[in-house]
Amino acid sequence: MRDRICIVCGQELDGQPLMTLDHMPASAQDIPGMEDLAEDRGISLNLHQCSCCGLVQFDCEPVPYYKDVIRSGGFSTTMVELRKRQYRHFIDFCHLEGKKLIEAGCGQGEFLSVLSRFPVTACGIEHRESLVLLGKRKRTERLETVCRGWRDSYVSRWKHQWPL
Repeated sequence: MRDRICIVCGQELDGQPLMTLDHMPASAQDIPGMEDLAEDRGISLNLHQCSCCGLVQFDCEPVPYYKDVIRSGGFSTTMVELRKRQYRHFIDFCHLEGKKLIEAGCGQGEFLSVLSRFPVTACGIEHRESLVLLGKRKRTERLETVCRGWRDSYVSRWKHQWPL
């Protein structure tokens, strides 16, 4: 487990987790085969929300490929319909109408176009510049590259432009 420190603002993640998911696979890309299943041990994922910046995050070490977008379902009609239902529930349940949302790790911004159909203001950040450029060519608005050393300058810029 990593230190219980927010990955965006650096503040301590205090309090109890929002939820805990027990016996989860340690990685979505390294699911054990039948020969390894008997020795596989799931992990517990504790989901926290930072009381300072509001980011919802797990308190465990990320998988090595965590910065790379992996879209298993692609941008199919089925996936778009699923996201519409999920976003509607999320926005309604959390009373987010009129609020600002940031999709971290948004790839080319495929799902930002789905979010744009809802009464929220959404933007995306992505660490791979090539994906951002592809997204911008497709006219995905509010899509930016997160570069090394982004924490101080990028977060302070966003707090200025998008006060939480």
